[in-house]
Amino acid sequence: MADNYRKIVYQSLLEIIYNKQYSHLYLQKLFDENDIDVKNKSIIRREVFGILENRILIDHIISKYSKSKNIDKKIKLVLYIGIYELLFLNNTKNYATVNECVELAKNIKGQFLSKYVNAILKNIDKNENLQNIYNDKNITDDIKYSIPKDLYNYLLNNLNVETDNKKQVIKEIFKYFIDNNKICFRINTKDENIIKEIDNELSDLNIEYEKYNSDLKLKNYIAYLSNCINDLSSINNFKNGNISIEDIASIYYIDNLYEIYKNILSDESMILDACSSPGGKTTAIHHLIDNNTVKYFCHDVSDKKLIRIRENIDREFSEADKKNIQISVKDGTKLDKNYIDKFDLVMTDVPCSGLGTISKKPDIKYNFDINKIDELISLQKSILDTNKNYVKINGLLSYSTCTITKNENIDVINEFLKNNDNFILIKSEQIIPNINTKSDGFFFAIMKRIK
Repeated sequence: MADNYRKIVYQSLLEIIYNKQYSHLYLQKLFDENDIDVKNKSIIRREVFGILENRILIDHIISKYSKSKNIDKKIKLVLYIGIYELLFLNNTKNYATVNECVELAKNIKGQFLSKYVNAILKNIDKNENLQNIYNDKNITDDIKYSIPKDLYNYLLNNLNVETDNKKQVIKEIFKYFIDNNKICFRINTKDENIIKEIDNELSDLNIEYEKYNSDLKLKNYIAYLSNCINDLSSINNFKNGNISIEDIASIYYIDNLYEIYKNILSDESMILDACSSPGGKTTAIHHLIDNNTVKYFCHDVSDKKLIRIRENIDREFSEADKKNIQISVKDGTKLDKNYIDKFDLVMTDVPCSGLGTISKKPDIKYNFDINKIDELISLQKSILDTNKNYVKINGLLSYSTCTITKNENIDVINEFLKNNDNFILIKSEQIIPNINTKSDGFFFAIMKRIK
């Protein structure tokens, strides 16, 4: 292990917590631009995400051992690293953790504050045990599972689940977010020889994985779950498009959508992905449609988003297979009269609060702003109301989010159906982490235009 990995963790936390960088994007850029070996990438990602996931609990622990209420922000980050390693990792060399964090504090702020770090970490190492903390009835669940109070209260009122005990459901959701950040591989082939090739390559690269075979039943896709992949560029079967990264809930949605859509599929079919970036839903359904005459239209609001769509399409498809895919900048809220009544399938994967993806993007919960929810809902409704015009009679309109609340999901759909009697609901499903599935949170509704 490189001696400076804690410095990288520290710098990453500084950028994410204090300079409001997005954790997943910051780490990806960090790994792309620096020569860091695969093992240290894994360690850095685990520590950064682990600290962010448990930050409120770690703050609570610090408050028990520090008389100061105004801890230097840089020293607090060093304490975060030390406490996470001491309590959350199976670390048999706690003395090394304390010593390394003291040296890091000394390099950052000098001798005086490094002694403070030494005292705090030694006391915590001596007196604290994570299981005892979780069993302590005097510590509330929002602290144990690091849920900001405004988010916790918001979910109590808006969680899209029928239950008399929402507090228990919220607890289970955030336990999942902390404990499960497995990456999902979507396998883009059913060719047994290629699948064997994929298996052999992952094994050769010492990438541990398991075939997904749980509660979300897939009819058309194989999916693998892996604990941590930090260097996709080293996997040839990723580079050549045989595997993609997509959460199991999103794959399940496309799987269901295809089962319904295939009944109206024809050589003249046209598919619109109205909020397409990064293109995963278009590529997923394209892999299932064995017809090179179907036309695909991928839209999003900026050139930057289009770059990501093109990257995935270029990686996953040959020139022949992508010839009928058109990519363009379009605002999903602005009506294009040329598109009216043109499409057999319109997918609207709308912008949302992303509360179902906290296991992959833990900073979402700290950046949650209840005042922005109404703006998001208004945008979601506008996108749906615009794109409904593009659906042919007997065509399909799908709506999806990666969040878990009623007001962004089923409430939007119920209002839409009330105001549009030419559409009927074919299927909808709310996926709740750790309650009805071991996946990220997700919602989808598939509707049919009947007149």
